[in-house]
Amino acid sequence: MTSVVARPLALALLLAAELCAASVAFDTGALRDGGSFVGVVGRFAQPGLRLLFAMAVAVGFFGYPKWKTLAPVFRRELEAAPIRWRWLAVHGVLGAATIPVSTRLFWAHPGKEEMMWLLSALLVLALLAAIAAVHALLPIGLLAAAGRAVGAGWFAGGAALAVLIGSMAHALWAPSASVAFYVVREMLRPFMPQVKSSLADLGIGSDAFYVRIAPSCSGYEGVAMVLLFSGGWIWYFRKEYRFPTALILPPLAALTMWLLNCVRLTTLVLIGHWGYPDVAMGGFHSQAGWIAFVLVAMGLCVLSTRSPLFSLAAAGGRGANHAIAERNLVAAYLMPFLAILGVSMLTKAISGGFDWLYPLRVLAAAAALWYFRKDYCGVGWRFGPVSLAAGAAIFALWVALDAGAVSGMHPALAAAPAAPRALWLLFRTIGAVVTVPVAEELAFRGFLMRRLAKADFESVSWRNFALLPVFVSSLAFGAMHGGRWIEGSAAGAVYAWVMARTGRLGDAIAAHATTNALLAAWVLAGGQWQYW
Repeated sequence: MTSVVARPLALALLLAAELCAASVAFDTGALRDGGSFVGVVGRFAQPGLRLLFAMAVAVGFFGYPKWKTLAPVFRRELEAAPIRWRWLAVHGVLGAATIPVSTRLFWAHPGKEEMMWLLSALLVLALLAAIAAVHALLPIGLLAAAGRAVGAGWFAGGAALAVLIGSMAHALWAPSASVAFYVVREMLRPFMPQVKSSLADLGIGSDAFYVRIAPSCSGYEGVAMVLLFSGGWIWYFRKEYRFPTALILPPLAALTMWLLNCVRLTTLVLIGHWGYPDVAMGGFHSQAGWIAFVLVAMGLCVLSTRSPLFSLAAAGGRGANHAIAERNLVAAYLMPFLAILGVSMLTKAISGGFDWLYPLRVLAAAAALWYFRKDYCGVGWRFGPVSLAAGAAIFALWVALDAGAVSGMHPALAAAPAAPRALWLLFRTIGAVVTVPVAEELAFRGFLMRRLAKADFESVSWRNFALLPVFVSSLAFGAMHGGRWIEGSAAGAVYAWVMARTGRLGDAIAAHATTNALLAAWVLAGGQWQYW
């Protein structure tokens, strides 16, 4: 990826990730009753951010011709101004300072006057942190050139389009939910002759189990995620696709996702009707949507790379034999991780509470690693003391940043007989220390980080430590850890550094295993069950 795109994209991803994390952790809607200034922020913060995002997308889309012509100017400005790491550190310090302020504001229930001062401090810190990040990554000359390229007209057009998109998105869920309601009702009839339904509140089910199709269950969010994924995938690998036929893939994936959501709703009602409401509203409700998304995303990747209708390589246009070999290597690097992910979704979906089937994740990952064992010859499994020290440092960071309450052993596990409990804990420890580090490092450092650096990822040296691939792969690794995304992202970057320093993936695996082993000891010996 060229320098014209890399640093602006890194800045956008950094700020977007921090904003998403803040949105998940803190609900600005809770400020609506906090007085005039605080109430205004509470009512308009989320719509305002959506408007700003839509404006940015509109400006980038419609201003693309001007951006393209100014690429030489941008490149010259970026090459003349290196990254200001000190300002990036300032951004980190200011961002960290927002955490205690936000925690006090949103979780401590302060008085209205204190809320006003806390919110003012939070906004100032956030603004200064954003300015520091911009100053660290982008030179002033580039910002001035970008402003001249965009102009006031593009911002006006972007604002108008943003309002239109926001209105359409808000109104989209109602017809989507209504159509889903009718489809689900017809799908239920062969299994439940007496279907109880109400279009007025989008409720459907039976006398024994009755649910309402909420906006989040109507399917449009899953469709949006699939469209975003498929569009990004096709754009990033656009040189490997046949156009315009490849443009069929996003709407095809979106339609498939919507239909699978109808199947999900139908299955949920049937599970509850057949006497398992805890499973229906527990594991299945929370996991089935993600299972559908993963299936559609993986299906898109497989279909688009193997069908001659979409893929240049599959059509024999160029490098067909190389592409087939690369796909086999991709499977070797990704299948252990996907095996863990897929099995975990399935076992959580069929569990009403505690996931007793966790050992299946370990067995699935071990089976995938054994199957592809011959493809790991060039990985470099040796490791040194630096990796162990790095893993211990990440463990210390993980514990230091944990502000959550200490939780005890899950009641179902605590109430189980000694033998099943010990067996489950054994597999949980093996998974944390062995199969998870190997599978995740193969996927994130072995494949994703190198694939972002070059299409032929196997030709990328293990010592490669390019900024954008490390940043994106570490951020993706952090996002996988949910609320602990900061610790996860930092861990991903450190594991990447260890690998690049030694030129062996084995050191990244060892560092990851060390972190997880210390966390496992912390859980088992110290009773810190919130980490598991």
